[in-house]
Order: sequence, then C-alpha cells, then structure tokens
Amino acid sequence: MINNTKLISSGLKKILIVIVATYLFAACNNQTLDSKIANQQITKTNLSTISEEMQTSASDEDIEYFVNAITRLGNTPDSIIGKSVQQIIDEQKKHYRNELEKTLVGTGTRISLFLNHQFKYHGIRFLDEDPKQPINDIVFEITNIADKDIKRIEGNLSYYDNNGRIIRIFQLATGNTISPVTKDDKAMIFSMKFNHNIKTDDTLIRTNPDLRAIWTPTMIEFTDGQVLKDMTLNN
Repeated sequence: MINNTKLISSGLKKILIVIVATYLFAACNNQTLDSKIANQQITKTNLSTISEEMQTSASDEDIEYFVNAITRLGNTPDSIIGKSVQQIIDEQKKHYRNELEKTLVGTGTRISLFLNHQFKYHGIRFLDEDPKQPINDIVFEITNIADKDIKRIEGNLSYYDNNGRIIRIFQLATGNTISPVTKDDKAMIFSMKFNHNIKTDDTLIRTNPDLRAIWTPTMIEFTDGQVLKDMTLNN
C-alpha cells in the first residue's frame, strides 16, 4: 500500500533567503574608515580601545568585517597582532568574497537542479508478506521540465519525524532517459528496492504516516553530456 507522506521542498526557499540577505548586507552604508583608526596597529592590549573608537567613526559594514575577522582569527594571535585595522578589514573582505563566491557557485547549481525537473514522492510500496523480511519499494516520479533529454538524476530522500529528527536518508537515482514533458506526456514513475533492519528506526518508515519526506537533488546528467552537480555536498 502506498504511503501518502507529503513531500516538503524547502531547499529552494532557503537558497533565495540567503541571496536576499547577501544583497541587503552589500547595501550597507559606505562610510570611509577614519585614517587615524585605519592605520592603528593592533597590539595585545589595545583592542578594546580600538573597538570603542570604531563605534562612533566606522561604518556598520567595517565594524562587522572587523568583528568577524578578530573572531575568526582570535585563536591565532600572529594573524592579528602587528596588523593595522585596515589590513584586518581588507583580509576579512577578501575572505568573505572567497566564501561568497563558493556560495554563489553552489547556489546557482542547486537552483539549476530544481529548475530542470519536478519530483513527487508517492510513498512506500510493501512487497513482502513476512514482517521479518521487510522488502520495500520507494516509489517516486520525475517530470523533465528542461529543454532537453535527461539521462540520469540522482538525489537524497530524507525522512524526518515531527520533532525534526532525521530517520533515514536514501540515495535515489533514475535509470531511464526522461524526455521534456509536453501537454500529452506524463511524468515517469520510478521505484527503488531496499531492505532494512526491523530492529532500527527504519521500521518507522513503514509504520508512521506522518514522516516528512524531503527531496534534495544532487546531480542531473543530460543526454548531450552536460552535467549539473552540487559540489558543496562533497564537503
């Protein structure tokens, strides 16, 4: 019997929130840092004085860069002592830019994965009659909304309980070419067999209809050779 647990797709919303937050951060005031403060060299004893001076004469953006830098580098004094306030801020800007570039690449790929297909989770189909030998099919459908044939899709289907505790993550993949959908086409249905240990939380997947099933695509390969892959998951 098919379990009708709803698929919750919140990943795209979270990605868009990050983009908006980044834009708002970049829109902070561009007040120039006072040269007297900018050229001060940091010692082991003057950080509190510098911080007080920056409160009244530095922009919110520079204050945030400076705070993040000394927080990030605080465990390695040699990375701070002897450098000027401006050097610390500039290094943090570079660090932030590098991290932002990594996020940008990852964000673009993740959004592209969502933009080229639609996923629908149908549920679990039980194939066994003996409860000691639980053999199941995860049943799902994929709709190709790209402009070319998809050779393969891979991703993770994660099950969560109502407390947000993760129960199990299944790696799913398609094995057939999926053509772009037209008004006469239907989505392709796939299934993946799995066995699980009845002594573990896997049992909840068979018995709890309130589990949330969340789909996260990780790779799409097109028949023309193009591959979209979420490289951030390698870390």
